[in-house]
Amino acid sequence: MSDVEDKELAPTENLGNFIRQAREGLDIPLIRLAADLRMHQSYLSRLERGDFKQPSPEVLQRLAIALKVRHEDLFALAGYLAPDLLPSFMPYMRAKYAMSEQAAEQINAYFTVFRHRYGIEERADRARACDKSLEDPDEMDDGWPPPEEFTAV
Repeated sequence: MSDVEDKELAPTENLGNFIRQAREGLDIPLIRLAADLRMHQSYLSRLERGDFKQPSPEVLQRLAIALKVRHEDLFALAGYLAPDLLPSFMPYMRAKYAMSEQAAEQINAYFTVFRHRYGIEERADRARACDKSLEDPDEMDDGWPPPEEFTAV
């Protein structure tokens, strides 16, 4: 079994933001990550700033392991196809559609409500251990019916 924590991070604007958010979530200083990965700190800093849109698959795989995120998510945000598995919902949406941060947050919130309302779960082979959004559905405002902006066509 792998060390990867299959967690849903907040919607991000791009690959660099996703990487920075994962690193900061683990309280790993940039200099330590660079040393652990044997990469230049300046390269990782520029990657997090969005200067590099499509780092090599090898770099993405090494980052995924170090940051305990799914490599499929990093691949999707970088525009690569990961043939064996699909990325999680938000990295997929970010890779597929150009959208604002506000739109991404609303889609993520609505999908969480939708999953709860209809009992939608990921397939057993892809189940999330750390899906905080559905940890205690009774404590969340399920937002049903959806806000007007979701019902307008």
